[in-house]
Amino acid sequence: MRQNIKYIPLILLGLLLLGLWGQFAHNQARFFGEFSAVLYEVLTLFAFEGEWTQIDDLPWQLHVTRVLAPLATIAGVLFVITQEMWNEFVNLFVRLRSDHLVVLGLGDKAWQFIQSCDGGGVVVVEINPDNPRIAQARSRNVNVFVANALDEGIFDLVNLQKASNLVTLTGDDGTNVELAINARTYLRECADSDHRLRIHMHLDDPQVSLRLEKYPKFFDDTEFAEISFFSVYDLNARRLFKEHPPEIYADVFAQSGIHIMVFAFDLYAEHILLEATRICQFANQPPLSFTLFCSSPENVERSLLENYPALAEICKLNFLPLGSDQMSVNLGVLDDVPDETLSTVTYHVVCGRTDGRALQAALVLRSSLLDRPACNAPIMVQMKRSRGLSQLLESEPGMPEIPDGIYPFGRFDEVLHRDNVIGDQMDELARAHHENWRQGLSGSELQHPAAQDWSRLPEPVRKRNIQQADHIDAKLRAVRCSLGDLPRKSVPTLAFTDAETELLAPMEHERWRVNKLHEGYKAGPRRVESARINPIAVPWAALDDDRKQENIDYFKSYPGLLARALGRRIRRDFVVGVTGHRPHKLDVNNPALRASITRCLSGLVSAHPSHRFFVLSPLAEGADRMLAQIAMVEFGMDLIVALPLPYDLYKDDFESEASINEFKTMVGLAHRYYELPMKFGNQEMLADQGNTEPRNKQYALVGAHVCERADALIGIWDGNPAGGVGGTAEVIEWRRCGRVPAPFANNATFLQRPVLTDPIIISPNPD
Repeated sequence: MRQNIKYIPLILLGLLLLGLWGQFAHNQARFFGEFSAVLYEVLTLFAFEGEWTQIDDLPWQLHVTRVLAPLATIAGVLFVITQEMWNEFVNLFVRLRSDHLVVLGLGDKAWQFIQSCDGGGVVVVEINPDNPRIAQARSRNVNVFVANALDEGIFDLVNLQKASNLVTLTGDDGTNVELAINARTYLRECADSDHRLRIHMHLDDPQVSLRLEKYPKFFDDTEFAEISFFSVYDLNARRLFKEHPPEIYADVFAQSGIHIMVFAFDLYAEHILLEATRICQFANQPPLSFTLFCSSPENVERSLLENYPALAEICKLNFLPLGSDQMSVNLGVLDDVPDETLSTVTYHVVCGRTDGRALQAALVLRSSLLDRPACNAPIMVQMKRSRGLSQLLESEPGMPEIPDGIYPFGRFDEVLHRDNVIGDQMDELARAHHENWRQGLSGSELQHPAAQDWSRLPEPVRKRNIQQADHIDAKLRAVRCSLGDLPRKSVPTLAFTDAETELLAPMEHERWRVNKLHEGYKAGPRRVESARINPIAVPWAALDDDRKQENIDYFKSYPGLLARALGRRIRRDFVVGVTGHRPHKLDVNNPALRASITRCLSGLVSAHPSHRFFVLSPLAEGADRMLAQIAMVEFGMDLIVALPLPYDLYKDDFESEASINEFKTMVGLAHRYYELPMKFGNQEMLADQGNTEPRNKQYALVGAHVCERADALIGIWDGNPAGGVGGTAEVIEWRRCGRVPAPFANNATFLQRPVLTDPIIISPNPD
């Protein structure tokens, strides 16, 4: 019934046009000469005034209209009344529900969230009866109550005492806090409430959430409800670092640390800065560095350090002027930034008030960076919508992609998703971390304020465990592992090596220490929680050996913990690299060659049955592309594309438009793509056809990259010497001797490197 209301205006319009047609058929001259009168007469039919139709030779169109128009009017009125009655009737059944989701507010953010919840089981309260989202929500089988969520009795209507989750998205932080408190008070007064409600409170201002976290009274009462905070800005930042791990790009650019450059410092940028300091702790890394472009550097610096005094100890901050318009980025904005500084940037983050301005800023920035050698770090641009301008930067999954070094993030329909806001799976892992820690307590440690059952933990303590769970992907990447589902057949649980646990333990301790600093803790001789003093809130190097060993031993049990908590296992990653000839030296359609590649890949998969496989390829024409296609199609391997040059330069080496389209199609299917640094020249130098040496060295650089990062290197090689620097023969020789020449070597230590085993050679012309 809800969906049918949209047809009423169409029916009325159809009858109106039919009546006008009849008037035209009856008297064309009058139709054009007195159109307003003609129109009025037809409209009167809908108001039961059809006396004027008592004329001779009345056209059939008017016969039909004078009969159906009043009936349509009656039906429309009845339908609207019935529609409202139907809505009220359907809402009555909410009282019979349990474990449903209640959303307070129906603005743009709430609507994006609701769309990810698949309609059923969602109950909404919206104060504005004219909100067009109400009809859209009801068309998705969402129950909508038009009322003020602060009114007494509203929680009875939505059956809050039986709901599993409450999400406050009214658009006002103060109202959201008040609603959360009211909900908890209501549940306390419901004597028959037999389970706890999870309240997810949206707060845009990070200062509000920080103040509430430091106000113990707000979390004292956890018997009936647990309250957590979330923010679209926070979710944006988490998603940015999850989808685009900065250590991946720092590793590609051979950097020693993470340096993030942010343009247009606003609320989004503030959350990105805070999230980075909490989650971006990687192996063998010095303190994080940030360069922040803003309209008033002195004011922003003073405000940040006043609100977050720990930042001065956690990271390095550099503030630079952006100009009078805080959201503008022009070609001259980097004039005073030396190449030596720009070459250390891991990636750039561009924020903007609108998608159009953010995209414009990103394009200007990209153009400026390509003018400088080794400064082509990727650009992350904040976009609010998946459709429209965002599609210029990133295609739909599986669709052809132009790898232009600009990546969108922060799109509402992806960020405001149930999995991100409710976060059940991450909560399960966080709970497992907490319970595992509790089991190791004894004696006086059991009196620790955090030594409670998970269901009784206040939000700040629960949040610490969630942050620890969030960091799992970074830890696993560091030791070249990833999460996978538990197989049906029995597979031995992976065991970390001593070298791996000695790498992971400092990462976790540093993450823990930084978050303690954010909370206002400092090191001291003994633990005093009320004074925020903790004796182990010191760098890893300052810990005593017993404490270090305790952290190391924890990671030895980590794979088993994940299996129990999530039903998932840790898999080792296996990267297959490829080097080989271009089409002039091989036939990509040769069945014997394809069979040889298939046998080789099959052997690798059989030898490593519990691994996750990646194929690392620059996707040059010929062997690179051929092997990648077979690996993806026949073995389901994930593709990683390493580009030796920016796309606009790289595509000039492809023979045809069809080849370019094939390349873009494969990039669209890739797990990840990235450009290597333009180490041997800027865009102009690398495009110079009269001097190909810089370009050839870039190809040698990508060959070295594949050589150093592949667990197995497959060379499709005819056995002849290399024709130039970085050719197939040279890359194979580097692999054989286990060393890449210094100009092309990469000594970054963010990620463990594989052992450089002998290359696997396949002839391009097998018998």
